[in-house]
Amino acid sequence: MKQVAIEGKLFDLYIGEKELQARIRMLAEEIKEYYDGIYEEPIHIIVMMNGAFLFAADLVRQLDFPLHMYFVKSSSYVGLSSDGQVEFVLPEDLDIKNRRVLVLEDIVDTGITFQQFLSEVIKDHPKDLKICSLLVKNKNSEIKSRVNFVGFEIDDPFVIGYGMDFNGKARDFSDIYILKEDEKYSS
Repeated sequence: MKQVAIEGKLFDLYIGEKELQARIRMLAEEIKEYYDGIYEEPIHIIVMMNGAFLFAADLVRQLDFPLHMYFVKSSSYVGLSSDGQVEFVLPEDLDIKNRRVLVLEDIVDTGITFQQFLSEVIKDHPKDLKICSLLVKNKNSEIKSRVNFVGFEIDDPFVIGYGMDFNGKARDFSDIYILKEDEKYSS
């Protein structure tokens, strides 16, 4: 679909499924190259839920090294904007002390969730900590520089699809869509 309507808002196709999958294959190769030869223990992958679930599923199936996965539920968005309050639900079995850790994010936007989560993870003293995000917004260069593996750098659009939602809708889309600010949908 070239355009979708959700709750009276129009969204245009931004990144199609083929382009997404091609970039994810490239990210998998970059990650495998980084971890090449250091498989003395599983890589501990932390998936930031709910948004990164599709990205993580597609990415980890292409990794050919031992891994252990954790799922962390986080939230800071209401509607189209972050409310500045971040909540995390950490798994009880999270054990990353002196381990190699790869965090998978759907999007690094304001950096609020990213920074607060990293400050929690660092307390556990991982041996190595790398960040992979499908999308990284260009608005915060300090935050952007901390992401080790980047799928796509984007400006500041509101995006949905491929795990990212608008009020719980559109996570299941295989493409990513951008908010079309100047038009409203009327049914």
